[in-house]
Amino acid sequence: MKVVAVVMTLVGAALVGLIYGLVTDKLVSSRFGLGRAAHMPKGDHGVIAGLGRLSYLVLQLLRQMGYEVVAVEPDADNPLLGAAEREGAVVIRGNYALASTLQQARIQSSRCLICTTPDDLTNLETALTAHSLHPGIRTILRITDAEVAARMQRHLQALGISYSPTALGARAFATAALAGAVYGTLTWEGETLLEVSAHDPYLGLSLRQLAQDYDLAILLHHSRPDRPCVFPKIWQKEGETVLKRGDRLYVMGTVGSLIRLAQGRPLPPELYQVRLLEDRNPYFEDEILSTLAFYARLPKTALRPLLRCLPAVVSPPLPRDKAIQLARQLRKMSTEVQVFAHVQASERIPRYRGRLHG
Repeated sequence: MKVVAVVMTLVGAALVGLIYGLVTDKLVSSRFGLGRAAHMPKGDHGVIAGLGRLSYLVLQLLRQMGYEVVAVEPDADNPLLGAAEREGAVVIRGNYALASTLQQARIQSSRCLICTTPDDLTNLETALTAHSLHPGIRTILRITDAEVAARMQRHLQALGISYSPTALGARAFATAALAGAVYGTLTWEGETLLEVSAHDPYLGLSLRQLAQDYDLAILLHHSRPDRPCVFPKIWQKEGETVLKRGDRLYVMGTVGSLIRLAQGRPLPPELYQVRLLEDRNPYFEDEILSTLAFYARLPKTALRPLLRCLPAVVSPPLPRDKAIQLARQLRKMSTEVQVFAHVQASERIPRYRGRLHG
């Protein structure tokens, strides 16, 4: 029994020491970034030139998406060096504009280069050096001057994509002031991502109506307690979902569309008309006239002359679904019809006059 007691005492002491060591190692590693040194990636990684607040956020996002990152920073006293290493990035201390430094970062096998230093010329020089080592590499440049960034985007596309944080921030601030909480701005045709809470102007509208009336792309709809619907198919059953108070939407559109949404000013309805090209069977003439009279709100006697001088416009301006419905009914009566979106002035059919113009 004494032997067992001694053995148990020794095992307990060993376990306590082991647990204490593991806890200490964990605390020291998380505090000083020890024990987590990342290995230099073999390829398909991202290279970031310059460690600042912007580039550190980019680094975090890339790491969260599972990409390997190599950060190049010349300042050995930069406080973000340790933070980058704790995120699992490889940190190289050196001048990122030098070919030798970029080669050390394995730029030749990298996926992309992100230049975020506050100096536009340094970013441009780094991108040129990278392209000399890896022609065609995807480069993203931070350019402080918005006009210079726009010119580079137009004339130096082969060099990479140029963004001006000032211009992007200004657009986001202006849109947020006029429309609501902006979650991002895209330079592609001025599209902006916006979060919207369903309130009075939108309540009762379906997702399809909202997208059509305000010219928006709906990215996500969340109606509690249901699960969020990502990229709802508005032309199918999902588009018939009616907005209720408390629903949340993520939509994308131009700044003008988002301002109209915030102000509750939908686009004017797009109207269509139907042109009757040919009546192949006189047997259906009376039925055709009855159908046209229903949509045009005119007596059949006023519409009968139109059938003698085809082709002719046979409907007033109608919503798209009504115009398509009329065209389908007429096709069932052995007619050839055409639906067109833009109503020409010479072909308008007045609603309140006693005759139609062909």
